[in-house]
Amino acid sequence: MQINQKFIPIYLGVYQCIMLKIKVLIFALVLFCHLLTYSNVIAQQSATNHEKTFFLVEDSDYSHYLHKLDKNGEKQRVFGLGIYVDFLHPKYFQAYDFRHNRIPDDNLFESLRQNYNLIYGRFTYTGPMVRRPDFYDSLTGSHSFIMGAGHLPWYLRFTYSTAGDETLSISDQQTLASRIDREKLDGTVREIIDFTGNSNLIINLADEPELGVYGDNWFYTTETLRLLYDTASQYRLVSLGLGPVGKPNGSGQGSKLIWSLENTNPLLNREPSATRWRQTSKTWQQVLGTLLDYYEDTFDVLYLNSYRFTIADNRRAGAIVREVFNHPTLNHKKPFMLWISAENFRHDDPGKALRGMRGQSFSALANNVSGLLYYPDVSVGEDRYDEKLWELSLDLIKEIGFFRPVLERGKKADNFISDDLEWIHHKYKGFDFVFGINHSNIEQNLKDPGKINMTPGASGVWYKKNEEAAYRFFEFPKNLSFHSELNSKLSGRFNVTGDISLSELENKIGKNALKLTTSGNESAGIEFDISALEGMQYEIMAWVNGCEASEPELRAYAMKNDEILSTSIFKTEVDEDDEGCTVSWDKIRIKTDIIPEGTTHLRIYLGAAAEPGISTTYFDDVTIRLID
Repeated sequence: MQINQKFIPIYLGVYQCIMLKIKVLIFALVLFCHLLTYSNVIAQQSATNHEKTFFLVEDSDYSHYLHKLDKNGEKQRVFGLGIYVDFLHPKYFQAYDFRHNRIPDDNLFESLRQNYNLIYGRFTYTGPMVRRPDFYDSLTGSHSFIMGAGHLPWYLRFTYSTAGDETLSISDQQTLASRIDREKLDGTVREIIDFTGNSNLIINLADEPELGVYGDNWFYTTETLRLLYDTASQYRLVSLGLGPVGKPNGSGQGSKLIWSLENTNPLLNREPSATRWRQTSKTWQQVLGTLLDYYEDTFDVLYLNSYRFTIADNRRAGAIVREVFNHPTLNHKKPFMLWISAENFRHDDPGKALRGMRGQSFSALANNVSGLLYYPDVSVGEDRYDEKLWELSLDLIKEIGFFRPVLERGKKADNFISDDLEWIHHKYKGFDFVFGINHSNIEQNLKDPGKINMTPGASGVWYKKNEEAAYRFFEFPKNLSFHSELNSKLSGRFNVTGDISLSELENKIGKNALKLTTSGNESAGIEFDISALEGMQYEIMAWVNGCEASEPELRAYAMKNDEILSTSIFKTEVDEDDEGCTVSWDKIRIKTDIIPEGTTHLRIYLGAAAEPGISTTYFDDVTIRLID
């Protein structure tokens, strides 16, 4: 075929035009793919805007602890002390507390954060119209925000219910894993992470999945929870909360999951009455084992509540911890934390409740639990809040929190468990510490791990220097949020000078604050003691308010019996951001020098100096820490 020479330039022009268009299309396609990839990377980065603060360490003596990196970049275990708080409710798209009628604000949250390192917050994120509280970002360092039980179960009910009313039928639950859109689920998880901001998030999959979580749901299958875990664990640690395993009489506690596994006949495997599905012939150990088997590989961190069961017998707290850790699915390889009830309606009186909370706490501690979480309930009455148990549990948290350096950096030596006696022995910085409880009504005199005298029902921490033979009981002050009158049975030991009272008009965290009134040349103050660990340092913090005319005073004296060691008087050091005298709540603190040899205890003084005229100063929420 002959080509007409005069058309060659035209052919070349058309060819070049076509090639140019092809190149443009290829470039556009490459650019589109690049932008798509970039957008996915950005989306991924938005969900992983910082590394996991907490992580697990396998194959160590402390694999069952949360870990973080310390300031030197070394792996450091973390003992969890947590509290439940309601944050956001979908119905109102704002901060809302449907049960406790207590909405956390910056002030309250700061007090919680300084005492609890795990904040278990129930919230449901429903889109950008929800305003995220700024104080979420204050959970940094060794603190974590745990996504509460609300969001993922609510998302699944809202999205995949065939009834359209946020309930999941038996068939809904059984087919849920196959119907979940994995891309949308991944997007939801990333939205949750973005929503929590800079806070350290632990993603909680569900609370009591064996009951279906709230309402008339069936139960969440292991396939569903494994899908949720596989999605969420890419970004953060994932937790799961199991429900009651036993009844007050000690028998096993049934659930919808247990009913389904025990009634496999399709004709019987339907929604039973509450009376029927709560019945089971299993022991509580068998119930627990069934739950752990069924939900294996669906969590990094495990929680469990069995309130009525442990309240009836404090020793069951430690027994649950042993059963969980000895189960093949955990085998001391993952953290396990126990919930303890501080709810008014579950207890007869505050004094009995405090003994129960202490008993459960130290039983769990003696069995090497990874952390303790406290569930408060606040009944609203005419006098604002009935918060006795909230504050009693806070007293207990402050005592256990004082020993966090021992639990997190000490070396476990040994422990002992019997029906009457439970204890665990830690070594830390030249001291021996025994966390123990005497469940019996007779005195226990121990020879191992040293001489320890435990009075009937005693619980707490005993300590000695390594070279000493006998242990002493560590006296930790009570009533540090001033929940009780200073001379009541629950108040501890206070020495009072001047015009001192409790006020319900001004309070930082609970029902009362300590009110100090001065006039003329008369000052006011209180003193209380704490056992001293020679060679170590303490930090003492207090919240103060209303000191327009009188400077607040916070001091600590190193005492040798009733004498002050004159070289060891530690006066108030105001934080750089604090003025020390404010018309709203502000924090003052002191850090002791190294406690000198021969010190038997520290005496702490809270006071207001005498000034012309009448002055009123309020103190609340005192916290004492052992500095590592």
